[in-house]
Amino acid sequence: MQLVSTNTAGAVVDGEVCGLSADGGKVLFRSRNGTFEPEQLFIKDFNGNTSTRVVPGSSSFVKLTCLAMTPDANTVVFIGAAPNGIFDYLGREGVEPAIKVKNLLTGVETRITPKLGTLPSATKFVFAGVSDDGQRVAFIVEPTFSCVLYSCTATGPTRMFVRDLGTGALLNLDEQVRLTSGQGQVDGNALLSPDGQILAFSTRAPYPELGDRNTNRSDVFVLNLASNTVRLVTADADGQQITIRGFAETAGGPTFGVQSFLANSTRVAFRSSADLNVGNANIYAKNLVTGALTPVMPAGFSVDFPNVNVSGVRADLSFSDDGRKVAYVPRSNTNPQPPARPTVLDLTTGATLNAATLINGTTGNGTVNLGMLLSRDGRVTAFDNNSTNLVAGTSTNVVRTYRRLLP
Repeated sequence: MQLVSTNTAGAVVDGEVCGLSADGGKVLFRSRNGTFEPEQLFIKDFNGNTSTRVVPGSSSFVKLTCLAMTPDANTVVFIGAAPNGIFDYLGREGVEPAIKVKNLLTGVETRITPKLGTLPSATKFVFAGVSDDGQRVAFIVEPTFSCVLYSCTATGPTRMFVRDLGTGALLNLDEQVRLTSGQGQVDGNALLSPDGQILAFSTRAPYPELGDRNTNRSDVFVLNLASNTVRLVTADADGQQITIRGFAETAGGPTFGVQSFLANSTRVAFRSSADLNVGNANIYAKNLVTGALTPVMPAGFSVDFPNVNVSGVRADLSFSDDGRKVAYVPRSNTNPQPPARPTVLDLTTGATLNAATLINGTTGNGTVNLGMLLSRDGRVTAFDNNSTNLVAGTSTNVVRTYRRLLP
């Protein structure tokens, strides 16, 4: 196990992991506020054991948020400060949060999202994935809401966009991706495929032309950006819409959520928090080539969305591309909290590994895990942990980022 979160001078800093190269040789992390390097993005390169600052903090009004790194480690995506088009009485332009991309080969930083004021009834942007080549970025625009006491109504639609950095075009997918809103929250989520050609999304909006019969419940769909065609993903091998046990087609109920793309963008994994006519609550993978639908996680693995993606999991699930391994952190509701166990599960053998384990067998005593990622090839994991027995002199309120090679 290796320490990731060090600054350019080699000093240990607080860290939050947010990106991992395909082979796990480079780790992107954000230094946390209150350390020697507050709110900046670094890449730790284990080929040369160096840390490079790739995005410095720029504004005290906008929190620097790390979103993703492409597998070649040449592009990072983050939320940073950008002009908002509003000027004060001294003629100074204000700033607002914006999704940005930085090409680390050229040093060019590009704003992805437009100014909020240029879109009607827009309140914020939600990142929805970047292509492997860094040329396409997807995001959701959430609407503003009008609220009376605890009842809130959206003042506009939830919109879906893809920015093409090659052409500069901003693709408005409002018609194709019918994300819906109600009672103060968006009912769907979305994810761009690694090849940048497919957008997977979940929504309660009806698609009767695709065999969507449950008029008041979410389903998962994919949009082919080249052909502009939409396909139902929450369907069995015969193309029939899967149903939730105990719920009529017209009734509301548990939701589906997009989890990840697998197998070179040919499979879409989604989560169901309820038992289905094809199996129990689980994460399922839909093969976009053959149509086959298969459960991914072991029997009894409970799924919950949207509060947390998996019931009993602190960090989101992270899969290897072949779907053979998954990294996650089990959650405990007991008090006091037991040690957090950043876990790697081999789905073919059932073997599990606590990644926070030193070579001498000592396991981390930390109770906090902010995130955990698995490399595409499944050979490396990176995670955050506040253990005091993994790095000498670490206090309980300090979170470090670590890297672990896997068997």
